[in-house]
Amino acid sequence: MPHVNENGTCYIINKGEKIALQIFGQHNLANAHAAYYVCRALGISDSVFYAALRTFRGAARRLECIAQHGDSAIYKDFAHAPAKVRATTQALRQLQPQARLIACFELHTYSSLNPMFLPQYAHTLDAADHAIVFYNAHTFSIKGMPVLDPQVVKAAFDRPDLLVFDNATDLQQYLYGLSYTNTQLLLMSSGNFGGIDLAALSALVENAS
Repeated sequence: MPHVNENGTCYIINKGEKIALQIFGQHNLANAHAAYYVCRALGISDSVFYAALRTFRGAARRLECIAQHGDSAIYKDFAHAPAKVRATTQALRQLQPQARLIACFELHTYSSLNPMFLPQYAHTLDAADHAIVFYNAHTFSIKGMPVLDPQVVKAAFDRPDLLVFDNATDLQQYLYGLSYTNTQLLLMSSGNFGGIDLAALSALVENAS
């Protein structure tokens, strides 16, 4: 499906017309393309399809914008499997290529906390300018699993500059200390990042100069 990203909005091109969407990313556009052919097979007109697509906000808990101000924003996404983490990170990179992209991913599921599975995440955060992985050490005791060594996590993601946090307070302080001018912060997790205060974090973005 032909498309362009301009000023933080994804447009698809239909017969020379640019149609603004509320979704973005190759994975979402691939789904929209498939939906188009399903609708055609059902006899639904192109005009009805594109009118509906304009209003589609995407799947729940996927690329949810929780704060925005100018070129700065925070997105929250349920991504946790390797392919989803990669697709979500790349989607935001492509939408705002001129902005700094900080991708923060929480290891939370049984598989993601398993050192045998971790190498599946290699290079999934490469589209980000700065990459962070968080896991809550308390989660391991709840799940009855041995705590991961941060160096094992860094090696698995195959990114030498990866920052690894195992304490929510430390992560929160780090995120609060950043400048959010012309910055996109992407938070990916099936958990809640140890309960960090997203409202306070959102305020930093909304007040970014």
